[in-house]
Amino acid sequence: MMIRRLPRFWIVACIAGLLLILVLAVPHLQTASRTRFTCSVFDVGTGGGKALALWAEKMGWNVTPLKVSLLDAAQDTLAGEGHCVFTAGNDSFASASAGKKEDQGPNLAAFRPWIAKGNTLLIMTSDPASIPESFFKDVLKVSRPTCKGSSVPEKALSFLRSKIEPERMVNLPYSPQIQMRVRASNPRWLGTPSQWETLGDGDGGTVYHRVPIGKGSVVLILDDYCFTNSGLDDGDNPRVLADI
Repeated sequence: MMIRRLPRFWIVACIAGLLLILVLAVPHLQTASRTRFTCSVFDVGTGGGKALALWAEKMGWNVTPLKVSLLDAAQDTLAGEGHCVFTAGNDSFASASAGKKEDQGPNLAAFRPWIAKGNTLLIMTSDPASIPESFFKDVLKVSRPTCKGSSVPEKALSFLRSKIEPERMVNLPYSPQIQMRVRASNPRWLGTPSQWETLGDGDGGTVYHRVPIGKGSVVLILDDYCFTNSGLDDGDNPRVLADI
């Protein structure tokens, strides 16, 4: 019996066809992640806080992406009380959102009465130096705490380092039942005011800071992991965010 083999041309053509199908299909694939709240989040990799917004909507909360400065939003879109504004990243949250240098000046004082009415401003960053000096002076009414360590210069090597060894995480005791997971390599603050509610990892510094102002508060988290897509799937982090 004779066995006929396919010509080499057809073999190459079949392989090329399979590769083309994969290339066309991959952009439409979605990755699903699940939290302990059983909220299924689908994200095609667009970033920009999409997974966080979908998670919040699953929790039944109204989510409004801000396309104006935080100061303008506080006086217009978010007027009143009961709002929680979340800003994350290592750029100045004031100037980046408004694009105006004057937002780093005395105008930041407008945040304080808005917070005091019963609103929360949550700032998440691994570069605390990006927080404007006037925010400490005019909003928090304190001097900038001393910073211990900085992960910013190491970011360029973070991808290579993650391939060599896994990122080390630490747990913070948010409550007797809830543990907050953050990166061990991120900076810490030293000597924060005694009236602040803080959490540290026992290494001589603090990561989580809640500053009460009237009926509201400012929450400062020196971490770039806990409320990202991966962070929301790690331990009790979604319970921490829900509590905030």
